[in-house]
Amino acid sequence: MSASIDPGGQEAHGDKRGCSELSEDEWYHSNAKRRRTWAEPGAYDRRRLEIRPPRKLEHVDYTVGWICALPIELAASQAMLDCTHESLPTKENDDNTYTLGNIGKHNIVMACLPLGQYGTNNAAIVASNMHRSFPFIRIRLMVGIGGGVPSKADIRLGDIVVGNKVIQYDMGKILSGGGFNEPAR
Repeated sequence: MSASIDPGGQEAHGDKRGCSELSEDEWYHSNAKRRRTWAEPGAYDRRRLEIRPPRKLEHVDYTVGWICALPIELAASQAMLDCTHESLPTKENDDNTYTLGNIGKHNIVMACLPLGQYGTNNAAIVASNMHRSFPFIRIRLMVGIGGGVPSKADIRLGDIVVGNKVIQYDMGKILSGGGFNEPAR
């Protein structure tokens, strides 16, 4: 397993599962082999070369919440993580199963809707439980595959679509001309 220090001061590990699985002694020795001298090009600032084992992350360190509706979406999402972290205790009556990890410097909490339970109510329950167990989440994402019909926009399988406003899908009325009567905000 390789370990290095990035310019932002975060430790990065080559094994996705193992940011915190190394003992302090193993971590030190894996880093000792990779130290740079000041004569080498690209050596980091002296303040950032301090070698120390990674600290155990806590609930307050996680600022991105990521919810998937389907287990296959969760599996694809987990594959996006640079590294996974040790699990943390959750609040009482929180039945979510969380995957903790990071992408770059962003610590992420992932959860999936319970198997066979879909819809806005179940998504709201998962999001509410996630918020109680990880109250410092600043960004919440509902990520997954989507369905749709062809349109003038050239959107194809594999494209990433990001909405700029949210309308509850079962609120509103489709008009006879094909338009959509949005609910009042």
